[in-house]
Amino acid sequence: MTNMKVFEPMKINGLELKNRMVVSAMVTNYCTPDGKATEKFIAYHEHKAKGGWAD
Repeated sequence: MTNMKVFEPMKINGLELKNRMVVSAMVTNYCTPDGKATEKFIAYHEHKAKGGWAD
């Protein structure tokens, strides 16, 4: 087994990710009752993306 470093880049089928940080699926209750994204839901994901999660 390879010693994997969380903050080092890795490639998966040609897609290079800048780190190995992941978030499991979870409920935020930031969408409308019929499942549409709200501004709060969008801002939540933008904040995570700007914080350095793999892209």
